[in-house]
Amino acid sequence: MDRNCLKIPFYFSGLQAKKPREYIRRTWPDDTTLLRRLASFESLLEEKKVISKDIISRMPDDPNVGILESVPGIGRKTAVQIMSMIIDITRFEDPEKLCAYFGLVPRVRDSGGKKGMAA
Repeated sequence: MDRNCLKIPFYFSGLQAKKPREYIRRTWPDDTTLLRRLASFESLLEEKKVISKDIISRMPDDPNVGILESVPGIGRKTAVQIMSMIIDITRFEDPEKLCAYFGLVPRVRDSGGKKGMAA
């Protein structure tokens, strides 16, 4: 839209909400390319909803998902995604190995008496 000098009013923060998309349809009803792209975007939004519901419905009885959900800031979708990466918690020898798997533990390498963080 910027390429064609088409501007959406500043009070619309993005195309996730329906109002900005309705505004586009009302303002440029004859711009078929724009309307096709908008339809494609809306199709992706619908697909996102379906995939999100699928993710949320997985692992309903996994107690580890419930434990992760109890952490402030982690909802069901994130908890399920984390557990889908962990797969089986028992494959990690200790909590440090689990943290290292996700890259949460920095390493320190010593070389010639100088200490530095590993990249």
